[in-house]
Amino acid sequence: MIRKLHTSVGALVVLAGLLLISCEKKLHYKGSNMGREDPVNEEQQDPAPLDGNTLKVLFIGNSLTLDATYLLPSFLNVAGVKNIELTRAYHGAYTLALYDTNYAAANMCSCNTWKTGQDRWRGVLTYLYSLKDVVESNAFDIICIQEYTGAKECWKWTETENAHVTGLLAKIRESQKRKGNDNPEFVYLFSTQFARGLEKLETNFGNDPVKQFDANVATVRELLAATGIKTVISTGAMQQNLRTTALNTERDMLRGDQVFKLAAGPSGQWKLFLLENCSWHETAAGETSELLVSGTVNSDEDTDLGYASSVTVPWKLLGGSPRVGEVLRIHPARWIKTASKEKAARIWEELQGEDPDLPSDWLPVVLK
Repeated sequence: MIRKLHTSVGALVVLAGLLLISCEKKLHYKGSNMGREDPVNEEQQDPAPLDGNTLKVLFIGNSLTLDATYLLPSFLNVAGVKNIELTRAYHGAYTLALYDTNYAAANMCSCNTWKTGQDRWRGVLTYLYSLKDVVESNAFDIICIQEYTGAKECWKWTETENAHVTGLLAKIRESQKRKGNDNPEFVYLFSTQFARGLEKLETNFGNDPVKQFDANVATVRELLAATGIKTVISTGAMQQNLRTTALNTERDMLRGDQVFKLAAGPSGQWKLFLLENCSWHETAAGETSELLVSGTVNSDEDTDLGYASSVTVPWKLLGGSPRVGEVLRIHPARWIKTASKEKAARIWEELQGEDPDLPSDWLPVVLK
């Protein structure tokens, strides 16, 4: 549920800039309006492809990659760029180690695409593909891999992490060779940074974001040395810089406060999460007796129809009672496991058909 429309554009600006810079050899401009004054009397034209080339970019990551790329189609359309194709592989909460381990696993990630002229990303977030399938869907000029700085993999460069990251890059290079591409350019997306008061920062870094940032930077330096990657998009640095400016708030710079997730399971237990600093943080939990289950929980011996539960959450846990006429927006969805032993659900089904990344499209609810 969302009570305030939110967006985070820091990463988007850098990503759009990176793509436009990378297009230097593939885009032809006669005149330009890309952020600087044009020479007097210079003829203005939209950018056009040079020799019919198209820049093809692949993003691989978790929900932070969704955030970082969400508005890229709008940025590129406004800029008038006409020869870029974007592809995005996504699995929620996945690390690069998990992408390496499950590279060829079926139903492991979703795939979204965008081409010049389209208003938004195409495709759904359901896990229908292997990462190998996505990587081999095209010959990509740029491949952006993303890690989450809140994960231990970003706190210290270990032999295990080195093996996974270099192993993943080797698999991607091998897949790209099958598409006739021997030299894709890799980019590393260094995402987010924890704010003071959050549990992981308190537990692992003594509530000192500078210590976490130093650990993250040291890890990135080791990664660059081990992989030969030359370009880093540091959304973590941008967010930390914002926290030290007058734009900061008492709670530090967070992505979209007043965004909640309520998860209710077939056992009657429920948990409430608040979205803070690009992560879900549990704020309340309970159990409901208003439950209807058709099937057997955690058993593969029979065919289940499903379950329904009714949960009551006090308004004080949702930021206070709504004002008369205030519009709340709700996005109902369900995760589906195909087997009880699955560590994570394989399918995410949108129950209302809205875009999960676009809160303004969610189901409006007005309380009177």
